[in-house]
Amino acid sequence: MKRAFIFSIFIITAATVFVSCKEDDPDPGKLQITFEMAKDGQTVNLNETFANDSVAAVRIENLKFYLSHIILEDKGELRDVEIVDFVQGRIAFTFDDIDAKTYSGLSFDVGLDNDQNASYPPDFETGTPLSASWAMYWSWAMKYRFVIIEGRGAPDGTFDASPDDFNLVIHPGMDGWNRAVNLSDDIVIKEGRTTSLTVQIDVDDMFNGPAGFMDLRLENTSHTTPADKDIAEKFMVNFAAAMSAK
Repeated sequence: MKRAFIFSIFIITAATVFVSCKEDDPDPGKLQITFEMAKDGQTVNLNETFANDSVAAVRIENLKFYLSHIILEDKGELRDVEIVDFVQGRIAFTFDDIDAKTYSGLSFDVGLDNDQNASYPPDFETGTPLSASWAMYWSWAMKYRFVIIEGRGAPDGTFDASPDDFNLVIHPGMDGWNRAVNLSDDIVIKEGRTTSLTVQIDVDDMFNGPAGFMDLRLENTSHTTPADKDIAEKFMVNFAAAMSAK
């Protein structure tokens, strides 16, 4: 009888400890980050025409760019490198196993650090960000393009192949050109749930930001060569500054 009583006490105590541990260790949550282009707070899709400060009609047909050192403040680095590709629909990323609590923001670099930029695509598995799958590597420079933005512009507002129409082709990429983006709004991760964060890229600000106004009639092409790298650098600075959390 005494042994049965002691055994019952042991079972109750163990169950209490188990329940207590379960209460103290909530299930982790997830964070999903989605990128979108926007104008005046409204989504802009690829191949959608919008007005710009310098021309009446702009159409972005291709946009992809590198992210590096994605950091959730108060937790640490979530991923060292990722690629966003609007044409392929690779615009959302989910990060698992994040403790349920409030974090003080998210930060990342647009572009690659110097070590990442010195990488060689064949060294990476197909489909991974630094592999050849994304056509971001310049073989002639043995470096990566940090951003590819391509499209068209029509100063008079009509795409009719007139002499004033132009192609938009800007490919920035150079050691030291990675640009920090800090999104300081609180991010609340809830137990067992996915928190969604949208990063908007303002299509006006990407051509008119901290590095200055870009007149797309004149500044619409750069491959980061000595003759045109000022255009690429100006765009790189403005592009990163055009990002904000929604």
